[in-house]
Amino acid sequence: MAKYLVKFVEKKYLPDFENLGDYSIRLGSFLDYKKTEDLKRQDRSEGQRGLHLRIKRPCKKLEEYIKEDKLLSPEYTAKDLDKEGDFIPEVNMLSHEYLDDFNAWFFCSSIVEDLNDIEEIRSKFDADSYYFISDINKFINEIQKSLGKNLQKYRNNKKGKPRIKYPDGNKVYLDGIFNKVNYSNESKYMDFTYNTLEDFLVSKDNRAIDKKLWFRKSKTFKVEKEFRFLLYPTVGRDKELYNVNEDSCFLNVNLNECVSEKPIDIFNQVQHLRDIDNKI
Repeated sequence: MAKYLVKFVEKKYLPDFENLGDYSIRLGSFLDYKKTEDLKRQDRSEGQRGLHLRIKRPCKKLEEYIKEDKLLSPEYTAKDLDKEGDFIPEVNMLSHEYLDDFNAWFFCSSIVEDLNDIEEIRSKFDADSYYFISDINKFINEIQKSLGKNLQKYRNNKKGKPRIKYPDGNKVYLDGIFNKVNYSNESKYMDFTYNTLEDFLVSKDNRAIDKKLWFRKSKTFKVEKEFRFLLYPTVGRDKELYNVNEDSCFLNVNLNECVSEKPIDIFNQVQHLRDIDNKI
């Protein structure tokens, strides 16, 4: 089955296919799509949404959180505990803010099997032009190289603050993943169960990130057939991630041998895709 990777743009942003060595690409971010007033692009639930934590028994930290109203949690009394001191009913703690501010860059395109679908998607985006991505790995590698140079040249965002939030003295690497977006109305909250809140706060799950949730969007957007390229700063592959402190950025990228004016079947490039484990 043929597959085509399509990027929809306004005509003025269509690449010059005779001169692809210095094309301007815009990288958006989770924050960008949450904040935008453009209803065609707006998605308030972009990225990982929050935390749903089940606590088995009370502790001092839980009392503090309830008192300070840091987490939504039901009140409980001694009658809610069994002889072992565990909660009889579940105590569920919901944090809307948990990692809600975590931000990463991404580039959106659409993956189609039938070229006749292009017109419907083009209409959804209100775009008058489009081009085809012909080499996925080369395309994202060129964006990665350009972003690295851009970060070295411009350390601060428009507000004069560092574009990447990371501890002083740490060396930053750029990593990334790419895959199709899964359209589902399931929750974008992470789910954990711990004996106490204190146990959770000292665990590796505290501030954990589920990258699968980065590739989940509401069924409202299903017509877009999105294929997403994501980039983020890290201390090393599969290690701690750092927050991106900007809404978007523009990069000059070499797109030679990456894109095409005509449809290019990329089936052989995507048939090996597994569940969010393709890294640049």
